[in-house]
Amino acid sequence: MPQIKTDNIKLIDLRFYDKNLGVEVDDNMPKAIAYYNSDEKRYYNVIEPYESYPAFKRIPYSNTMTSGIEYGSKLYVEDPNQIDDLGICAIECNDELIKDLKANPSIEMNDIEKFILSSDMYFKDKASIAVKKLEQRRNRRKLFRIINNDREKNDAYALKLFYINSQIAKIKQK
Repeated sequence: MPQIKTDNIKLIDLRFYDKNLGVEVDDNMPKAIAYYNSDEKRYYNVIEPYESYPAFKRIPYSNTMTSGIEYGSKLYVEDPNQIDDLGICAIECNDELIKDLKANPSIEMNDIEKFILSSDMYFKDKASIAVKKLEQRRNRRKLFRIINNDREKNDAYALKLFYINSQIAKIKQK
């Protein structure tokens, strides 16, 4: 099985953005393990390599309301040319959450899949990994439980993707 270098592996939050309104705050959005390509300033999903996301970075200070109350953190797009009017973006998470994955210079895909399946976090690819493992006839009861536990979140994510894609189609028709 091929080895994946861990130096640019990141845990990312996937978020919806609107170029005019910013990034949506939604705790039900999934996470993914991604490879960061610094030349392109994009994240590539390790499980589904054809999926890539523009990189948003957190600025180390918070937003401030006119009343002086601070909230959240500001984000900036690493390459503004990569974002459309609407879409999905990636925001890097705390590396401590995946320090075990990064303990060695390289890791096998199977180990990344095991990490995702055993995590309490909601990963975009968790259900598809579980389905793939079901085909191998291993731990069927546990895998069915994983698929069922994430069903609502997966449905909500798919509905948001459908909405975004329909809005993009409307923009392109104009």
